[in-house]
Amino acid sequence: MHLIIKGLKFMVSLVLRIILLPVILALTIVQGICLVAAHFSSLFFDLAGGVIIVTGILSYYFQLEPISEMWRMIAIGTGLCILPMLVQELAVWVTLIKTSLMVRMLT
Repeated sequence: MHLIIKGLKFMVSLVLRIILLPVILALTIVQGICLVAAHFSSLFFDLAGGVIIVTGILSYYFQLEPISEMWRMIAIGTGLCILPMLVQELAVWVTLIKTSLMVRMLT
């Protein structure tokens, strides 16, 4: 009886490993896409955000815009600088999920 239960456990774990293999492959692809997108877009978004922040500060300094517009431009520029960081954080979460699935497959 104990041998039958042990054999069923092995069969179920084998089936789960076969099912989880494409999921791990898909998570690896998503992780790579996120990292490449974050690295390529980081320079552009940092430059664009910096330009918007400096424009907001200078437009208030030269009294072209009121202070509310300056803060709006600073918020938009900061948001643009943060976007690549959020994509990298997504890649970290995908890596965490993939690693936990791989550990469960091996045990």
